[in-house]
Amino acid sequence: MGDGAALVERMAERRVGVGDPGALVGELRRALVLVPYDRGGLWTAEFGGIREGKMRKSSNYRTDTRHQFSDERVLEILKNPDAVYQSQGQRGNLSFRQGEDVVITKGPGAGGGDVITAYGPAGPRGESGAGAFGGSPDDPGLPVTHDDIVNGNIPDSRGGTMAPADQIR
Repeated sequence: MGDGAALVERMAERRVGVGDPGALVGELRRALVLVPYDRGGLWTAEFGGIREGKMRKSSNYRTDTRHQFSDERVLEILKNPDAVYQSQGQRGNLSFRQGEDVVITKGPGAGGGDVITAYGPAGPRGESGAGAFGGSPDDPGLPVTHDDIVNGNIPDSRGGTMAPADQIR
């Protein structure tokens, strides 16, 4: 297992629209990203090594004010996603989708793997969702689909949308 440099290079290639998606998937498979629960805690991995403990939330983690997914639901999605996507944006954030819910984590670099936010019916719509799509902030969040992710249709915190993403798993 390498230091993650090859994975970072493959991700950078895909962000600028070059490189082989299969090579990226191969590097992702060789990188230690997530492993199962052991002794009551989730083992997670950073590109440089393994740490044992709970999930890390980004300093700008948004579910406390917007979407309110439980930590258990976030961990469930991260451990067993239906699909994983890498953003084509500069940061290369990762999206983990399970059903109609999605968890967004920071991409490679400082804070890589930190949870940023979560969207979908498992949490409430929140003020921003109600403002953008109608309904009450207490209504369930709207579903997030594969097409929403790959076409860049997920709202971001700045009033725009997240960059389109490539499915990598």
